[in-house]
Amino acid sequence: MTARNKTILFQFMALMALGLALLAILSLYIPLPLIALYFIALNLVTFVAFGQDKWAAQHKKERTAEMTFHLLGLFGAFPAIFFGRKIFRHKTQKQSYILTMWLFFTFQVIACGYLFIF
Repeated sequence: MTARNKTILFQFMALMALGLALLAILSLYIPLPLIALYFIALNLVTFVAFGQDKWAAQHKKERTAEMTFHLLGLFGAFPAIFFGRKIFRHKTQKQSYILTMWLFFTFQVIACGYLFIF
């Protein structure tokens, strides 16, 4: 892993921790139905973006940056990313993408568990 990749990984992890902390704080003030609506909308948009990126890859058009999908996952769209990978058979071979996706997902699960326990 290059120094640049390590820096990017650290920045993502810091953003995830910040995002989870913010979500935990907001959940005290925002009604649960609004939080659910947010996650539903975010996952629908991400799923469609995944399909569009697959189409763009097949037709040699402008693609969506992987960083965009990682950020969407960071903000709660991991279900759409997992299903999009399966349904569209997209981003299933690139090991760096898969590793980063699983690292962020694992970190997010651990951070959520920590927030709910403490």
